[in-house]
Amino acid sequence: MSDPTPPPPPAQACPKCGHMNPVGVRFCANCGQPSGAAGAGASDPGFRNPSTPPPPQIGISLGAGDVRTVNVPFAAGDAYTIMSNALTAQKGRVVSGQSPSGGTFSIVYNSIWTTLATPVKFIGEFSVRPNGNSGSTVSYSLKLDYNSLVAFVGIVLALVVLLVVSQGMGAGIFILAVGAINVGYSLWSLSGPTTAKIMDNIAQHLQNAAAAQPAYAPPPPAPPVTPPPAPAPGPSPGFSASGPSAPASALQHDEIIKRLKSLSELRDIGAITQEDFDAKKTELLAQL
Repeated sequence: MSDPTPPPPPAQACPKCGHMNPVGVRFCANCGQPSGAAGAGASDPGFRNPSTPPPPQIGISLGAGDVRTVNVPFAAGDAYTIMSNALTAQKGRVVSGQSPSGGTFSIVYNSIWTTLATPVKFIGEFSVRPNGNSGSTVSYSLKLDYNSLVAFVGIVLALVVLLVVSQGMGAGIFILAVGAINVGYSLWSLSGPTTAKIMDNIAQHLQNAAAAQPAYAPPPPAPPVTPPPAPAPGPSPGFSASGPSAPASALQHDEIIKRLKSLSELRDIGAITQEDFDAKKTELLAQL
């Protein structure tokens, strides 16, 4: 009798795509979603979803060097844009990169004293990552691109040769020494103080942008709504301050009676004729 087929290993469905994964794996083999078993370890910095690209690492392609870090109260996308603006302010630009992760950049620099007005180039890298405080951390490095010094060194050598030819070979050693000192000083200044100054300027730009960000202030509470006061009750119809008023029909009746009496007196004294009295009487009685 053959051995029974061993049971399949226990599996669990991925909560995102439904793919069946062996129990105990940290990530789904199909979509990279963290599995239930990895829930406790997903917050561990040592674990990373295989489908998520690693963050840019500063200083690998450029070699070891000074790395500056600035925290800004912006989301990663906005921090990337502000870093690009800081590079533009230093006559630089992003050479390659993907927002909002970071990238590489270059900066063009020239000085009449250090480079004899010949442009030289600095190259650098930067990364942007959320810092968990509703903001981002911008890290960057910078170094001198020595390949860009060819034109500067060529100008110095041309000046040395010109001076040697014009002054004669007797002054050649002195002129060569002065040229070597000039080149050495320029290399020291560019790779040291000038690099640090440019990095400080970038940091200052980022800090100024962070300082200009208005602090959040909750809106003031709405004022309480006070209902308007109820109107004072007015006098009831048919009444006045002195007492109840008489109906309009009663006033009209009394007025007509008074006028009829006046007309009768005028008729009796002969002021008006009987015909006039009768006509006016008929008119007044019609108003009742």
